[in-house]
Amino acid sequence: MRASWLEKITAHSIILTPNKRLARLLQQQLEQQQTQITWRTIPILPLQTWLKNCYQNTLLQQQRPLSLLNENQEFCLWQQIITASKAGATLLQPAATAQTAQQAYQTLCAWNLPLDTLVEDQHYHDNNPFFLSWAKTFKRYCQKHQLLSQAQLSDYLTSGSVNNASKLPQQLLLFNFDELTPQIEQLLTRLAAQGVKIDTIEEKCTNQSQQQVVCNDINDELLTMARWAKACLQQHPDSRITCVVPNLTAIRNEVVQVFTAVFSPAALFNPDLMQKTFNISGGYALSHAPIINQALKLLGSNPFSISIDDLTQWLTSPFVAGFTEEANQRACFDVKLRTYNEPVFSWKTLLYLLPKSDCSLFAQQIMAWLNDYKNLPKKQSLSAWSQCFHQLLQQLGWAQGRRLNSSEYQQTTRFDQLLHELPTLSLEPKQYTYAQALQLLQQLTQRTLFATQSHDGPVQVLGLLEAAGHVSDYLWIMHVDDETLPAAANPNPFLPYHLQQKYNMPHSSASRELEFAEKLWQRFTHSAQHIIFSHHQYDGERGLSASAMLNHIPHVTQESLNLSTYQPLTASIYSPTNYEYLIDDKGPAIGIKQKIAGGTGIFKQQAACPFRAFAQYRLHAYGLPIPENGLNARERGSLLHLCLDKLWARLKTQQHLLQQTPAELDTMVATSIEAAFSEFFPAHSHKFKTKFKFLEQQRLQQLLLTWLDLEKQRPMFSVINHEQRRQIKIGNVTVTVQIDRIDQLASGKKIVIDYKSGRVKVSDWFGLRPREPQLPLYLLSEPNIDGIAVAQVCIDAIKLKGITANETNIDGLETLERYKNYTTANTWEELIAQWQQVLQQLAIAFTHGQADVNPAYYDTCNNCRLFSLCRINEKLRR
Repeated sequence: MRASWLEKITAHSIILTPNKRLARLLQQQLEQQQTQITWRTIPILPLQTWLKNCYQNTLLQQQRPLSLLNENQEFCLWQQIITASKAGATLLQPAATAQTAQQAYQTLCAWNLPLDTLVEDQHYHDNNPFFLSWAKTFKRYCQKHQLLSQAQLSDYLTSGSVNNASKLPQQLLLFNFDELTPQIEQLLTRLAAQGVKIDTIEEKCTNQSQQQVVCNDINDELLTMARWAKACLQQHPDSRITCVVPNLTAIRNEVVQVFTAVFSPAALFNPDLMQKTFNISGGYALSHAPIINQALKLLGSNPFSISIDDLTQWLTSPFVAGFTEEANQRACFDVKLRTYNEPVFSWKTLLYLLPKSDCSLFAQQIMAWLNDYKNLPKKQSLSAWSQCFHQLLQQLGWAQGRRLNSSEYQQTTRFDQLLHELPTLSLEPKQYTYAQALQLLQQLTQRTLFATQSHDGPVQVLGLLEAAGHVSDYLWIMHVDDETLPAAANPNPFLPYHLQQKYNMPHSSASRELEFAEKLWQRFTHSAQHIIFSHHQYDGERGLSASAMLNHIPHVTQESLNLSTYQPLTASIYSPTNYEYLIDDKGPAIGIKQKIAGGTGIFKQQAACPFRAFAQYRLHAYGLPIPENGLNARERGSLLHLCLDKLWARLKTQQHLLQQTPAELDTMVATSIEAAFSEFFPAHSHKFKTKFKFLEQQRLQQLLLTWLDLEKQRPMFSVINHEQRRQIKIGNVTVTVQIDRIDQLASGKKIVIDYKSGRVKVSDWFGLRPREPQLPLYLLSEPNIDGIAVAQVCIDAIKLKGITANETNIDGLETLERYKNYTTANTWEELIAQWQQVLQQLAIAFTHGQADVNPAYYDTCNNCRLFSLCRINEKLRR
């Protein structure tokens, strides 16, 4: 503390500060001083806290004191008024509107402007007729129920509540205030008339250097600032270092990540290892904390159904009881549920499936929760709902899954406090539904900023306004570009623009923002001995320029700052210099009697990437299924196969097809689709509702009829086999294949046909590593086959594609001559031999354990979900 302080402080002084952080800092400094004022603690309070204390002191003096609304009560009252108004039904974001309207009302009060000021404005009703009505309703409600809003607190104290001289302080010291509202100035004038001595304290220090640094982007700027702060701390351990981030609330997560990586890299994995060398002010919405988000998700669960994403979060959450005992069983159950491709499950279905999952604790939680939920009343008070929420969370085992770390414990404690605060939002006796009460609780968590218990370490990271008046030895202010200082004007939309300009209200004009920026600038230039200003050049692809306020500040390079050494965590893990390299691209060979489950996919994946085949068919590693709304591509293909199978089981020959009238064919197709649906979809399917079923039937009806039109135009044929299963052995690999269909032409020749619901290329069958080896495998499994073809059954590209030994006069089926660019075979027999050799080489590589990460094509990895296992990205970086 400076010596000038002691000259002004008396035993009856009260020091007021602009914010809580500065008050706490000054209190610590005062306690460290060896002064004669040791018999009494000097109160050091933020201005708003002192106003509330004054209000508390007046309660005993008033016969009918007004009840002071807290911030959440006032916001909820504004939101209720706006929602109930005529305009409320048309608002998309009533909460955001309520916040803006509340700010407009607070601004009018702060500038001592009555609501009649708006009534007298001739242009106001044409521009915005709603705010005045809302504000009058708010004021009448407060008067009727003897309520005092935060915006009117200063006026309430000024109007006569400070008359008792015995309760007044002898001296008020205002510490480092840049500006005071007219409302506060009026209160101070009244206090001065009552004999209170009003004085100011301006803590300043002599500035020795100012420099500016230009960085590439926001990440570079944050990292440079953190390294500079660490270097200052290493060189001057007893110094105070302040880092100012203007948009700290918006990028707080990034700031925490960078400072943690620079100062305490081990804390990235374990927050309990965080070193208390730096402190980042502000916080984040409590609802964003994972453990609180989980609580809100649990309370918001539908008692009839639940989405797969919410269910996954529930099953795998470490915050739910039974996690440590059933973690593996719950994870396996989650994977099992995803194989159904159901985006939503009913609780009835889950209770049917749960006994097969070995998740007994989870099943008990569900049963207890459903029973309690069914017994909840339709409406009750917020106090009763608060108790119900607590009980439901206990039944679900929330916050009981594992031992909570320090931050999680603080978050749950704050959430419990909000549950107790919930009843205070009801300003009059009223009954609420479950959904209404939960919405209020969600709003509470969204509006409550949370930060772990702060400490006053040597390095403080502050927001722009919070840092004003904060004196330190070293100061870094980042993001000083022409869009931040001065900021762009942002007038309140609910107040007349010319009125805001006339009274020079905050954010009302560019000149007002420039004036405010200059005040901040003067404050900062006297807040530290050494100051560095910085900005970054690029925001994505958008260029940024330095603020005009930096024009006279000399430039320095990052290299001249003597930054602390920094090594990314990944680099530090691999920092040892003695490596032993081992290329491990081969797994154990498959034994002669060992059986590997899999079909033609073994050959397809071995050709695409040996590691993928090894991972899927030897390690059984698969990407987690992602359920989709409606049918996914695999289900559409399977359903199409089933419909065509049932259809040709009845038709059998093209002649029978041609004999059908359009009405008969329509009926036959519809019957086949209905039979396929009954077989394909389980009875408990939640997504396959009547409307979706009708749309899917229409789609398939049109698709199949269009396909049959093409079948009618072919030369005469009959279907001699369909959906035929057989085993085929290639090398030491025996696989089971299921041939969709084998047609016999009038000439007696046979063609294998495979249905595909997407676009295909015949060229994908060729090469040493064919993309699609399925049809060549089918060819080898069936003797005396004269051709293979794909039935491409998709609405915008219905056609046959294939290759035959001889000309067949079937559109889309070509002879070997057409594909000479893809093979060296001259005859059909040579082509079969080539395919036999290619498939045998793939089988040998698979059985010998070849497992190198070696994608065959540039797009092989696009749809692969095993990149975290094969780590191909790290391989490419090397």
